[in-house]
Amino acid sequence: DGCTLLNNAAVIATFTASFAKLGYDPIADLMPIGGIGITPTLLITASSNPVNDLKGLISASKSKPDGLNFSTAGYGLLQHLAVEEIASRSGGKFTHVAYKGGAQALTDVASGQAQAIFEGLVTLAPQIKAGRIRALAITGERRDSTLPDTPTFAQAGLPAYDAYFWSGLVAPAGTPPEIIRRLNAEIIKGFAQSDVLEALAKQGIEEASGPPEALAALVKAEVPRWAKVIKGAGIKVD
Repeated sequence: DGCTLLNNAAVIATFTASFAKLGYDPIADLMPIGGIGITPTLLITASSNPVNDLKGLISASKSKPDGLNFSTAGYGLLQHLAVEEIASRSGGKFTHVAYKGGAQALTDVASGQAQAIFEGLVTLAPQIKAGRIRALAITGERRDSTLPDTPTFAQAGLPAYDAYFWSGLVAPAGTPPEIIRRLNAEIIKGFAQSDVLEALAKQGIEEASGPPEALAALVKAEVPRWAKVIKGAGIKVD
Protein backbone atom coordinates (compact mmCIF):
# COMPACT_ATOMS: atom_id res chain seq x y z
CA ASP A 1 0.00 0.00 0.00
CA GLY A 2 3.01 2.31 -0.29
CA CYS A 3 3.83 2.24 3.42
CA THR A 4 6.46 -0.50 3.21
CA LEU A 5 9.44 0.64 1.18
CA LEU A 6 13.08 -0.32 0.78
CA ASN A 7 15.99 1.98 0.05
CA ASN A 8 18.69 -0.31 -1.20
CA ALA A 9 21.61 -0.51 -3.52
CA ALA A 10 23.65 -2.79 -5.77
CA VAL A 11 23.03 -5.88 -3.62
CA ILE A 12 19.60 -6.03 -5.25
CA ALA A 13 21.43 -6.98 -8.42
CA THR A 14 24.33 -8.98 -6.96
CA PHE A 15 22.62 -11.24 -4.41
CA THR A 16 20.82 -13.20 -7.13
CA ALA A 17 24.15 -14.73 -8.14
CA SER A 18 26.09 -14.70 -4.86
CA PHE A 19 23.37 -16.50 -2.86
CA ALA A 20 22.48 -20.06 -3.81
CA LYS A 21 18.97 -19.62 -2.37
CA LEU A 22 18.01 -15.99 -2.07
CA GLY A 23 14.32 -16.52 -1.39
CA TYR A 24 13.09 -13.71 -3.60
CA ASP A 25 13.51 -12.38 -7.13
CA PRO A 26 14.74 -8.76 -7.10
CA ILE A 27 13.07 -8.07 -10.43
CA ALA A 28 9.80 -9.97 -10.07
CA ASP A 29 9.21 -9.32 -6.35
CA LEU A 30 10.17 -5.63 -6.15
CA MET A 31 8.70 -2.63 -7.93
CA PRO A 32 11.11 0.23 -8.70
CA ILE A 33 9.98 3.67 -7.53
CA GLY A 34 12.98 5.78 -8.47
CA GLY A 35 16.70 6.33 -8.12
CA ILE A 36 18.12 8.12 -5.09
CA GLY A 37 21.79 8.68 -5.79
CA ILE A 38 25.15 7.42 -6.98
CA THR A 39 28.49 7.64 -5.21
CA PRO A 40 31.77 7.97 -7.12
CA THR A 41 34.20 5.27 -6.05
CA LEU A 42 37.97 5.08 -6.14
CA LEU A 43 40.69 2.49 -6.43
CA ILE A 44 43.53 3.53 -4.15
CA THR A 45 46.86 2.34 -2.81
CA ALA A 46 49.25 3.48 -0.09
CA SER A 47 51.27 6.62 -0.76
CA SER A 48 54.38 4.59 0.10
CA ASN A 49 53.61 2.19 -2.76
CA PRO A 50 55.82 3.02 -5.78
CA VAL A 51 52.87 2.31 -8.08
CA ASN A 52 51.51 5.57 -9.50
CA ASP A 53 48.66 4.46 -11.76
CA LEU A 54 46.19 1.68 -12.57
CA LYS A 55 48.40 0.09 -15.21
CA GLY A 56 51.28 0.03 -12.73
CA LEU A 57 49.14 -1.68 -10.09
CA ILE A 58 47.98 -4.33 -12.55
CA SER A 59 51.54 -4.88 -13.79
CA ALA A 60 52.82 -5.22 -10.21
CA SER A 61 50.09 -7.76 -9.44
CA LYS A 62 51.14 -9.91 -12.40
CA SER A 63 54.77 -9.92 -11.24
CA LYS A 64 54.00 -11.66 -7.95
CA PRO A 65 53.05 -15.37 -7.63
CA ASP A 66 50.08 -14.62 -5.36
CA GLY A 67 49.36 -11.20 -6.78
CA LEU A 68 48.54 -8.21 -4.58
CA ASN A 69 46.22 -8.10 -1.58
CA PHE A 70 43.16 -5.88 -1.69
CA SER A 71 41.05 -5.23 1.39
CA THR A 72 37.29 -4.70 1.73
CA ALA A 73 34.71 -4.32 4.47
CA GLY A 74 33.26 -7.72 3.66
CA TYR A 75 33.10 -10.73 1.37
CA GLY A 76 30.80 -10.45 -1.63
CA LEU A 77 30.18 -6.71 -1.33
CA LEU A 78 30.41 -4.41 -4.35
CA GLN A 79 33.92 -3.38 -3.27
CA HIS A 80 34.95 -7.02 -3.59
CA LEU A 81 33.22 -7.55 -6.92
CA ALA A 82 34.62 -4.32 -8.37
CA VAL A 83 38.24 -5.44 -7.95
CA GLU A 84 37.43 -8.95 -9.18
CA GLU A 85 36.06 -7.34 -12.36
CA ILE A 86 39.27 -5.36 -12.78
CA ALA A 87 41.23 -8.59 -12.42
CA SER A 88 39.09 -10.51 -14.92
CA ARG A 89 39.27 -7.75 -17.53
CA SER A 90 42.95 -6.92 -17.15
CA GLY A 91 44.53 -10.24 -16.23
CA GLY A 92 45.65 -8.76 -12.92
CA LYS A 93 46.16 -11.01 -9.89
CA PHE A 94 44.54 -9.90 -6.64
CA THR A 95 43.89 -11.74 -3.39
CA HIS A 96 40.83 -10.59 -1.47
CA VAL A 97 41.21 -9.96 2.25
CA ALA A 98 37.85 -9.39 3.96
CA TYR A 99 37.70 -7.33 7.14
CA LYS A 100 34.92 -6.93 9.69
CA GLY A 101 34.69 -3.25 8.85
CA GLY A 102 35.88 -0.62 6.41
CA ALA A 103 37.96 1.37 8.91
CA GLN A 104 40.52 -1.38 9.54
CA ALA A 105 40.54 -2.35 5.87
CA LEU A 106 41.50 1.20 4.94
CA THR A 107 44.04 1.49 7.75
CA ASP A 108 45.88 -1.59 6.52
CA VAL A 109 46.06 -0.21 2.99
CA ALA A 110 47.39 3.13 4.26
CA SER A 111 50.07 1.26 6.23
CA GLY A 112 51.00 -0.91 3.25
CA GLN A 113 49.83 -4.25 4.69
CA ALA A 114 47.34 -4.48 1.83
CA GLN A 115 47.99 -2.95 -1.56
CA ALA A 116 44.59 -1.71 -2.71
CA ILE A 117 41.06 -0.87 -1.68
CA PHE A 118 37.96 0.17 -3.63
CA GLU A 119 35.72 2.57 -1.72
CA GLY A 120 33.51 5.66 -1.87
CA LEU A 121 34.98 9.10 -2.33
CA VAL A 122 33.85 10.56 1.01
CA THR A 123 35.27 7.58 2.94
CA LEU A 124 38.67 7.98 1.29
CA ALA A 125 38.91 11.76 0.96
CA PRO A 126 40.38 12.48 4.43
CA GLN A 127 43.14 9.90 3.96
CA ILE A 128 43.89 11.17 0.45
CA LYS A 129 44.15 14.78 1.65
CA ALA A 130 46.39 13.67 4.52
CA GLY A 131 48.70 12.03 2.00
CA ARG A 132 48.37 8.54 3.44
CA ILE A 133 46.85 6.99 0.32
CA ARG A 134 47.02 7.64 -3.43
CA ALA A 135 44.00 7.56 -5.73
CA LEU A 136 44.64 5.61 -8.94
CA ALA A 137 41.27 5.92 -10.72
CA ILE A 138 37.72 7.10 -10.13
CA THR A 139 34.44 5.81 -11.54
CA GLY A 140 32.25 7.97 -13.73
CA GLU A 141 32.53 9.73 -17.05
CA ARG A 142 34.41 12.72 -15.67
CA ARG A 143 36.98 13.53 -13.02
CA ASP A 144 35.79 14.76 -9.65
CA SER A 145 36.39 18.43 -8.93
CA THR A 146 37.84 17.60 -5.50
CA LEU A 147 40.43 15.27 -7.08
CA PRO A 148 41.22 16.84 -10.46
CA ASP A 149 44.46 14.88 -10.85
CA THR A 150 42.75 11.49 -10.48
CA PRO A 151 41.81 9.99 -13.89
CA THR A 152 38.62 8.13 -14.64
CA PHE A 153 38.98 4.40 -15.20
CA ALA A 154 38.62 4.98 -18.93
CA GLN A 155 41.42 7.54 -18.86
CA ALA A 156 43.51 5.15 -16.76
CA GLY A 157 43.21 2.42 -19.39
CA LEU A 158 40.09 0.45 -18.45
CA PRO A 159 37.22 1.69 -20.66
CA ALA A 160 33.53 0.99 -20.01
CA TYR A 161 34.20 0.26 -16.34
CA ASP A 162 31.86 1.95 -13.87
CA ALA A 163 31.39 0.04 -10.62
CA TYR A 164 29.88 2.88 -8.63
CA PHE A 165 27.62 2.63 -5.58
CA TRP A 166 23.99 3.39 -6.35
CA SER A 167 20.79 3.43 -4.34
CA GLY A 168 17.13 3.44 -5.20
CA LEU A 169 13.70 3.18 -3.62
CA VAL A 170 11.57 0.10 -4.25
CA ALA A 171 8.22 -1.29 -3.10
CA PRO A 172 6.77 -4.81 -2.91
CA ALA A 173 5.36 -6.23 -6.13
CA GLY A 174 1.68 -5.52 -6.43
CA THR A 175 1.85 -1.99 -5.04
CA PRO A 176 -0.77 0.04 -6.98
CA PRO A 177 0.78 1.96 -9.91
CA GLU A 178 -0.79 5.24 -8.78
CA ILE A 179 1.07 4.96 -5.47
CA ILE A 180 4.34 4.26 -7.30
CA ARG A 181 3.80 7.36 -9.44
CA ARG A 182 3.01 9.51 -6.42
CA LEU A 183 6.09 8.37 -4.54
CA ASN A 184 8.26 8.92 -7.61
CA ALA A 185 6.91 12.45 -7.96
CA GLU A 186 7.78 13.15 -4.33
CA ILE A 187 11.35 11.94 -4.85
CA ILE A 188 11.80 14.25 -7.82
CA LYS A 189 10.17 17.10 -5.89
CA GLY A 190 12.53 16.54 -2.98
CA PHE A 191 15.61 16.60 -5.18
CA ALA A 192 14.53 19.97 -6.56
CA GLN A 193 15.35 21.48 -3.16
CA SER A 194 18.85 22.89 -2.76
CA ASP A 195 19.16 21.85 0.90
CA VAL A 196 18.50 18.22 -0.04
CA LEU A 197 21.15 18.32 -2.75
CA GLU A 198 23.61 19.95 -0.35
CA ALA A 199 22.98 17.26 2.27
CA LEU A 200 23.61 14.53 -0.30
CA ALA A 201 26.74 16.27 -1.59
CA LYS A 202 28.22 16.28 1.92
CA GLN A 203 27.89 12.49 1.88
CA GLY A 204 29.48 12.26 -1.57
CA ILE A 205 26.19 11.32 -3.22
CA GLU A 206 25.14 12.62 -6.61
CA GLU A 207 21.38 12.91 -7.15
CA ALA A 208 20.06 10.25 -9.54
CA SER A 209 16.30 10.56 -9.53
CA GLY A 210 14.22 9.60 -12.53
CA PRO A 211 11.18 7.57 -13.57
CA PRO A 212 10.64 4.05 -12.20
CA GLU A 213 11.56 2.65 -15.61
CA ALA A 214 15.08 4.06 -15.31
CA LEU A 215 15.72 2.24 -12.04
CA ALA A 216 14.21 -0.96 -13.46
CA ALA A 217 16.53 -0.75 -16.47
CA LEU A 218 19.55 -0.25 -14.19
CA VAL A 219 18.75 -3.32 -12.09
CA LYS A 220 18.14 -5.47 -15.18
CA ALA A 221 21.48 -4.39 -16.63
CA GLU A 222 23.40 -4.91 -13.37
CA VAL A 223 22.13 -8.45 -12.70
CA PRO A 224 23.88 -10.20 -15.64
CA ARG A 225 26.95 -7.99 -15.35
CA TRP A 226 27.67 -8.93 -11.76
CA ALA A 227 26.53 -12.53 -12.22
CA LYS A 228 29.38 -12.95 -14.71
CA VAL A 229 31.92 -11.53 -12.25
CA ILE A 230 30.56 -13.53 -9.30
CA LYS A 231 30.55 -16.84 -11.17
CA GLY A 232 33.96 -16.16 -12.67
CA ALA A 233 35.48 -15.50 -9.24
CA GLY A 234 33.59 -18.37 -7.58
CA ILE A 235 32.01 -16.09 -4.98
CA LYS A 236 29.41 -17.74 -2.73
CA VAL A 237 27.93 -15.81 0.17
CA ASP A 238 25.92 -18.70 1.66
